[in-house]
Amino acid sequence: MKNPSKDFVLIAVALFAILGCGYGLGKRFAPIAVEIDPAPLVVEDASFEDLTLSKLSEVLGLTKEQIADIRPEIEATNDKITASRKKALFEFYLHIREHHEKMDPTLDPAQQEKLRKSRDTLQKVIEKRFPRLLGKLDSTTGGGSKNRD
Repeated sequence: MKNPSKDFVLIAVALFAILGCGYGLGKRFAPIAVEIDPAPLVVEDASFEDLTLSKLSEVLGLTKEQIADIRPEIEATNDKITASRKKALFEFYLHIREHHEKMDPTLDPAQQEKLRKSRDTLQKVIEKRFPRLLGKLDSTTGGGSKNRD
């Protein structure tokens, strides 16, 4: 019959070797920590009109006259896109505010206070970013907005 203590020692040595190699290899091949610059990246901001016109010119081989004829329509499209983005973001904020109101009854008083502070901050953001859209919303619900831009 075998000696069980010998098996225990062999297992312990094998585990030590496995863990030791893993630790050593991990140290050797681990990525080196790189310090990240907190300054924001500077990205060239090309407008929708410029990007669209350059892509259309490249693909279709437009002449200067054709570009001049197309530009007003592209500018109108850009205005529609910008308006729809603002409206979508406004609706997103309204959905979050609505969610806050629905969650309120299920929370304890301390959680309700934290949520109320968050909701107040959210309301300030909505009022600051979307005065026109908020004014339209208020006028459809019978209220009015004091700060329209």
